[in-house]
Amino acid sequence: MHLSFFALRHFSYALNTLLKESTFINAFSFSKEEIIFSFLSPNNLEIFLSAHLVNKSCYFQVHDQYNRPKRNFLYQLEAANGGIVESVIQSNFDRSFYLQLKTGVKLLFKMHGGFSNVLLIDNEEDVLEIFRKEFTLDSDLKLGSLSKYFDWELVIQSAAASYKELRGIMPLFDEHCLRFMECNSFLQMNPADRRSFISKYFIESPSPLYLKTDSAKSYLSIFPEAELTRYEAITEAYTRLARLVLPSYQMDVQKRDIRGQLDEKLKKVKKQLFSAQKHLENAESFIGYENTGHIIMANMHAMPKSISTIELLDFYTGKMTAIKLDKNLSPQENAEKYYRKSKALKQDIPNLKNQVVQLTTEQSKLENMIAQFNTIEQIKELKAFAVQNGLQKLKEDEPIFPFRKMIVDDFEVWIGKNASNNDLLTFGYAHKNDLWMHAKDVSGSHVIIKNQSGKIIMKPTIEKAASIAAFYSKSKNQTLAAVTYTQRKFVVKAKGRNPGAVHLLSEQTILVKPQLFS
Repeated sequence: MHLSFFALRHFSYALNTLLKESTFINAFSFSKEEIIFSFLSPNNLEIFLSAHLVNKSCYFQVHDQYNRPKRNFLYQLEAANGGIVESVIQSNFDRSFYLQLKTGVKLLFKMHGGFSNVLLIDNEEDVLEIFRKEFTLDSDLKLGSLSKYFDWELVIQSAAASYKELRGIMPLFDEHCLRFMECNSFLQMNPADRRSFISKYFIESPSPLYLKTDSAKSYLSIFPEAELTRYEAITEAYTRLARLVLPSYQMDVQKRDIRGQLDEKLKKVKKQLFSAQKHLENAESFIGYENTGHIIMANMHAMPKSISTIELLDFYTGKMTAIKLDKNLSPQENAEKYYRKSKALKQDIPNLKNQVVQLTTEQSKLENMIAQFNTIEQIKELKAFAVQNGLQKLKEDEPIFPFRKMIVDDFEVWIGKNASNNDLLTFGYAHKNDLWMHAKDVSGSHVIIKNQSGKIIMKPTIEKAASIAAFYSKSKNQTLAAVTYTQRKFVVKAKGRNPGAVHLLSEQTILVKPQLFS
């Protein structure tokens, strides 16, 4: 319930008290799932707010210190740097809130479950940058579209016969709210008592929060339920929740990684064992090839030439048997061919038997490892298990930056890797004033020259970036290639079009030689 509108009201109220008049220093991240915001209070105390966007949710922590990594991190939302927090505002009846900076910029926290994101919005309500770039539709989000209106009086005067009907009047009531209301017989209350109940639990602010402290099953509530710990300090409650839940989440992620490695190894061993067993069965039939050679040699004088099959008496079984022949070989040469097959198979048998024994042992070992793995409950045990059994290093977070990147004349040039990655670059990462380019009339990478405030992108820089766009296209091997360029704001995506396909509202074309510059 920590991301419900009613709980976020308390959190945003507490953040307003904590951060008002503080200076936004910067934001940085070293994974795709966490972003940390650094502030400096009016009395020169550092404040860090971290948002963990994981497990189809988001968890917040507030710290007075943070050990920033020395490398492998990326600065984010830099247009907010240096702004002073004017206020923290909760969107009306929506699971979102924003930090209003005195520069006019807004830092929006859209807490919509698995689609949670952090956005930087300018004073004209245009999105400048988003943290989770994969949610490309957030680039067109308007802050005003988030706020809604519901009339509490409709809830108070409702004649709803069930709590499910009540949710139709107030969609923000989740199962947690409805259960608490039912426990307190809300529908049986008179209007005055209903008004008092709603005011106490849904409108008054600030109000304490209640935390269930049960590791991964922990949750925050706005209601004073049994066995829940009361927190007057709202940010402390959110921080405590994150510290209870996140280790279990990280444990689950790493366990999935290790289990995936074990399953892959076991699958490979089983496949190799099956193959070795089949080869051994074939090898152990060598005596059949040897006997076939004997039968051919015994009937050589009566066999016609240039035939592909013949029926002969198998004197080992006393029955007629069909024997395949190479019609280009003589009977004696066919017999020698069967003898060679028999000899080769006979020589393979010891090695194949050893291989079957080794693979059977390896399969048993892996199955025992998986059984041991299933008993692990602590992260330290998991890491020791991985080291002890020679498994690969636990997966780190995926690299934050998903594109090729070059520096051309002190400008950053970003290059898409494929069609869907092109969409992510153009509509997820690129700013409206960045310069966009693409090889004309052929498939290829979208290329972005990052705009720098106060600096003009000169024609030589455009030509070099265009050469890169041509190089990463089907025109790569042409002597000269046409490349289209325009500002990103003139690139639009029509609904239903294929990944990477765009429409240009304005464009220019330049002829360049396909090549790389760095």
